[in-house]
Amino acid sequence: MINTPLNRFVILFIIGIILEKVFQFNFHIILSLIIVLLIGILILLRKNPKSNYKIAFQFILIIISGSLFYSNYLLPEYIYPFKETKIIKSQVDAKITNIDLIRDKRITLYLSTKKVFPFDELDKKINIIANIYGENKELIKLYDNISIGDSIRCRGTLSKPNISRNPGEFDYSQYLLANNIAAIISTEDLSAIKIKNNNTDIFQNTILNIRKSIDNRIKELHTPDAAALLRGFLLADRYLITYDTQQEFIDTGVFHILAVSGMNVAYVILIIYFLFGRFGFKIRFIASLVAIVIFVIITGTAPSIIRAAIMMGLLILSLLLGRNKNNFNSLFIAAFIIILINPNDLFSAAFQLSFGAVFSILIYTKYIPIKNRLLSFIGISLAAQIGTLPIIIYYFNNISLISVFANMIVVPVSGLIYLVGTATVIISYFSISLASIIAIANNYYTYLMLWVIEKTASIQFANLMVYNFSISKIILFILSFLAGIILFKNYIKNIIPRILVIILLFVNFLIISSFFENKLLADGKIYVMAIDVGQGDSFLIKFPNGKHALIDAGNASSYMDNGERVIKPLLKYLDIEKIDFLFITHYDYDHFGGAISLVKNSLVREVYIPELDSADQISIRAYNYFKSQNIPIHFNSKKNLKIGDVSLYLLNNTSQFRDSVSNDKSLVMKFVYGSNSFLFTGDASMRLERELVSEYGEFLKSDILKVAHHGSSSSSSIDFIKSVSPSYGIISAGEKNIYNHPNKQVLEKFANLGIKLFRTDLRGAVILESDGTKINLINWRTNHSTNILK
Repeated sequence: MINTPLNRFVILFIIGIILEKVFQFNFHIILSLIIVLLIGILILLRKNPKSNYKIAFQFILIIISGSLFYSNYLLPEYIYPFKETKIIKSQVDAKITNIDLIRDKRITLYLSTKKVFPFDELDKKINIIANIYGENKELIKLYDNISIGDSIRCRGTLSKPNISRNPGEFDYSQYLLANNIAAIISTEDLSAIKIKNNNTDIFQNTILNIRKSIDNRIKELHTPDAAALLRGFLLADRYLITYDTQQEFIDTGVFHILAVSGMNVAYVILIIYFLFGRFGFKIRFIASLVAIVIFVIITGTAPSIIRAAIMMGLLILSLLLGRNKNNFNSLFIAAFIIILINPNDLFSAAFQLSFGAVFSILIYTKYIPIKNRLLSFIGISLAAQIGTLPIIIYYFNNISLISVFANMIVVPVSGLIYLVGTATVIISYFSISLASIIAIANNYYTYLMLWVIEKTASIQFANLMVYNFSISKIILFILSFLAGIILFKNYIKNIIPRILVIILLFVNFLIISSFFENKLLADGKIYVMAIDVGQGDSFLIKFPNGKHALIDAGNASSYMDNGERVIKPLLKYLDIEKIDFLFITHYDYDHFGGAISLVKNSLVREVYIPELDSADQISIRAYNYFKSQNIPIHFNSKKNLKIGDVSLYLLNNTSQFRDSVSNDKSLVMKFVYGSNSFLFTGDASMRLERELVSEYGEFLKSDILKVAHHGSSSSSSIDFIKSVSPSYGIISAGEKNIYNHPNKQVLEKFANLGIKLFRTDLRGAVILESDGTKINLINWRTNHSTNILK
């Protein structure tokens, strides 16, 4: 049932796409190879019709066809066309092709551009996303006035989608590429959006208005948590579900229920069967097919939705036509249709998780038939977990050890929430009061489910972090999986031995993959990581004894909190339970803002803050907040600290220039480990630099200098740089920031002195490693190190 001509064709076609993605063959070479192979096949068929070589040629021809298809797919409008990765003042004339449901303080539009300024009014057609930020009241007015098909003019910052900027971070550029998006334009000025003319797409706007109406009913009738969950279940929009909640779903191994897929399609069929119970099976089947089409249109065209709809549709058609069903064929047909529509879906987590889970379940039901319903449910849940395991580890660096238990509770409850939520929305169009009563029950079910997920996720050792899970390990997993299938098919016939084989293969995979384990921040050395927090500062220090310090925490605003969205996930990825020492150099928001959420989430053991200034209300409020969180507070002043074998020197009293600007009062610190040293300067001004040179002289000399104030011209005097005499400097700055940091003259100072610089705006996070004698630069994307100082 697996080894059919159709399935072989799809597999070979997919291999061709993957090869083209990896190697990017020349289009003309691929076309020439196809012609040569076709000629070869014709010659072989003429000489020997039964030759086995023709099969090999056919296989190669299918692979090359897949490569040719993908190489011809990447159209110009999907590719970022400009040299500059970020253009501050830009303007596009474009047509709206789609509109996302409104989010908190944000609207997202999908645009096809007609002209792009300031490139001499470049007549360039590219697909872009427009992110419009503002207060909800004003955004709702815009949201209600724009339609799909409208032509608009949008001013803002045009940028190339970011690759991952920090270890473990989501690669947004690959996600957008999979959705055929080439660029992003962002603005916080609602007046920057001008509707030039209305040319509304009636069909698409009808669908959008249905989605808006359902969304409004969901939010009107339910609590925020229940509304966020139902918006994901019914409309395939997870954006209102908080980061923490989504992480808890991942930790407990139930994240799959947030993806609209086969379970949701099955519930649609269940509802249709309930409504059309009095009609004959043909009418029920036809009604089901129509309902599936409507469901897909309303929820969107995510791979998991299309896959589930195609498989269910083929099942219904086979029953209508009296044909034998083949679930494997249905799965591969679904995969092929999705790839023909958008081959980039092949490289998306949604596609891989959906097909991995279903393929594994089909293998399980074929080779391990269990009649007991409870055991069968557990087996199916376990099969889905095994099928998605390498994908989950690859994308989320996480293995849930309680997923089977959690799924036994969460899957039935989530089904109940889905069914009751659907009923609530439908009834609300006839009786809002009755729908409100039913919604109360769903609010309770949602609370119960989220409570179970939160508690199970908080269990110690509930999940296992896995680092640097490579493609080679995924191949190892697939080989283990295929070995199990071969054993089942040819040698092992009884159920119990088959289950034991699955367990042994799984354990073997974990043991073998652990041999390749290579933690990014190993024990016994000091690591300095400049976290990319955009236009701000945040440095993570790991000491040889396993303690961790954080110097500053980046900015926080109503749109972006670096503590919540960047540093917290990074700590999770690095398996850091808490920051032992948080140093706030001064109270500028681009250094201090992200600290609040870290302390709020109990991720900090002790905090070092600037000395209190009665004239500075920010310092008073910060002190009171930290005090209310019951964590030890220390004031920044001249002192020496010892953390294992590392000596820390706090070089200035932050109250030294009490009536000055905050940068004059920025904390300066020196770390010494063995013969290596690091100097951190916060936003130290030239005035403070002069004081430090005068007081410390030669003691300032360090191997690595954190360049003050993001490379601003207000810092980095020649005398100070010469006193420190670093071999390398690190600049933390936002890409193409509005302040033009780092300053050109500052860069020239370092270049003229022969000091090389590592910049977060150019390379993302920077990681340095020291064993006390030499310093290495770690390429965290490849996990390779380069010695920079012996």
